[in-house]
Formats: sequence, structure tokens, C-alpha cells
Amino acid sequence: TCAHGQEAIAHKGGILLPIWKGKLLKDQCSAFRSILLSSCLGKVMHKAVRTKQLDLYQQFLHRQQLGGRRGVPVTLGGHQVRAFQRLCAQNGKPSALLFIDLQEAFYRVLRPLVVDGPIDDASIAAMAARIGLDKGFMHDLHCALQQPSALEEAGIPCHLRRAIRALHTDTYFKLPTQGDQVVTHIGTRPGDSFADVIFGYLMAKVLTKFQHAMEAQGLLLHLPAADTLSFEETPLPDTIPFVGPCWMDDLCVCLTADTNIALQSALGVPTGQILDIFKSYAMTPNLQPGKTAVIISPRGPGTNKWKKRIFGPLADGNFLSLGEHHPYKVPVVTEYTHLGGKVHFSTKLR
Repeated sequence: TCAHGQEAIAHKGGILLPIWKGKLLKDQCSAFRSILLSSCLGKVMHKAVRTKQLDLYQQFLHRQQLGGRRGVPVTLGGHQVRAFQRLCAQNGKPSALLFIDLQEAFYRVLRPLVVDGPIDDASIAAMAARIGLDKGFMHDLHCALQQPSALEEAGIPCHLRRAIRALHTDTYFKLPTQGDQVVTHIGTRPGDSFADVIFGYLMAKVLTKFQHAMEAQGLLLHLPAADTLSFEETPLPDTIPFVGPCWMDDLCVCLTADTNIALQSALGVPTGQILDIFKSYAMTPNLQPGKTAVIISPRGPGTNKWKKRIFGPLADGNFLSLGEHHPYKVPVVTEYTHLGGKVHFSTKLR
């Protein structure tokens, strides 16, 4: 696999079992989650290749990407969100938390963005039609596909890039009741040890692009770049921009401003920007209730006016943000379940 960039066909697919989520009616495809039963020996091979590139992978990840790192628990993301809330409350500054949920995140990744190789126009066109990409986003996607792949940007050696591309070529699945196979051209092979790695590479490109755009406008909070605790009086280290914790496809963008009026711009511009970037990479934010949402914690002068505007009888329960090609309506909530814990707008541990 590593020397020639080829993989046994038996390791490329398996049997797909639809599992009911237990929520929607069973006559809807969205009520099921797909689980792939694949070769155990193939998974061992993939784990070995994954381990070989793990150091370069962790160096390429964005600073706030927690998923996929050695020894990092999922609860750290929740702790970072609450620490951000406490910091804003102590300084008397308003804050906002933008939680983004992606539809079928691991199943919709365009592989040429991550692994170098030929671009299948038919697959990309079918994907764009399915998720409703208009001409503006198609142009953005075309520009993204002209850039070097994530593996190239990460500095992965050529032979290892060839091996990873081989693992994502001619993949397939079959259903228990059917005799034919379905060849797949998109997705990260969910259920495989490489699924989170491929998605992590693409997410790193998204977060880096978003950070650069927000830094140019001065909309990100800067925190000391200390990796360890220091109990002595030492000069503050350099600062780094803080986007917010990201665990695979669970992203929380942490935003603050000096006043409630300034927070409106500090929330509106990044919201449209990050949602635009996701769509330009053919990743679809889910704006349905209970999915993508924003928590706003107003403080200082004008707080009551803000609360009436957000939660009053005339409020529609959404925050309107203007994107590059069309507006977005993001639901406003008072609490949100994030990474296994609840985040409340009052910063209390309810």
C-alpha cells in the first residue's frame, strides 16, 4: 500500500446497515444512520498508515481543533466554552456563542480537497445539485479545488499521500438485501480509522481561512499563548487569536465586544463569513431548529433593549446575518447541548 499506492479491493468497502435513530418516522431516509461493517484486517492496515502521519497531522491542525489529538478529552471543548463565558462576565463584556452543526458532515467531504488526485466533475456536479449550491458558491468551490490539497499543505511525504489516496479510491458498499455494489467518490469512509483524519484536514483549512478573515477585521479575542500553568509573576507570552473549540464537526465560535451594539457587528460578520466558507467547500450547515444556533449574553448599557429585541413578543427567534451570496437566519437559543454538556447564556452550570 505504501510502496505502490494500491490497496486490496476487499479492504475498500463492506456491508452498509441502516440503523434507525429512534426520532423520526421510519419511512424517511433521514431517520436512519448508516453503519458500515468492513474488513477488520483492512482497519488494521488503515490504522498503521494513520499512525505514520499522525505527527504531521497534529502540526497541521488548527490550534483550536481538539478532535484527533493524542490525550485530549472531548470534555475540554466544554471547559473552554465556559472559561470564555467566565472571562467575558468578569470583564463585564457581552458575548456570543455560535454553535455550528453540519449536515452529513463525514459523508459529504469532497476528497480532492484533501487527497490529491483526479477530480470527477460528474460527482461534484451531482453533489452541488443535491445540496443546492448556486453559481456563487460553485465559483468558490472551483477556486478551492485549484488550490493544493490539504495533504500537500501539511507536508505529507509523496509515498504516504499516494497510500492515503489509495485508501479513498474505488471505495464501495453494498446493502444486505441487494447483490450489487455502490461505488462512492465522496465522503471520508465513516466508521474507518481514517474518517476523522480526512475530515480533520479539511476542517483545518476551513478554520485557518476563517481566522485570517476575522483577524483582518479585528473581530477575534486574543489570549496569552501559554501551554502550561505558571504560578510565578512572569511577563505575559505572545497572544494568539481564539476562534473557539472544535471537536470534529462540532464547532463553537466564541465572540465578544466592548458594547452590546458592537457585539451585533462582531456576531453578524463572522456568522456570515464562516457559513459562506463551509458552503464554498461543499459542506452544508444545518440551520434547522436544534442544530446550528447562537447564544447571546448581553451585558452593560442597553442590555434590557437587547433582551427585548431577542426574546420579546415581536422577536422571530432568529439572528439575521448577511452572507456573500444570500442571508442566513440562525436560531437564537438560551441554552445548547454541546459536547455532552449544556451551555447556558447566564454562564451558570445548570
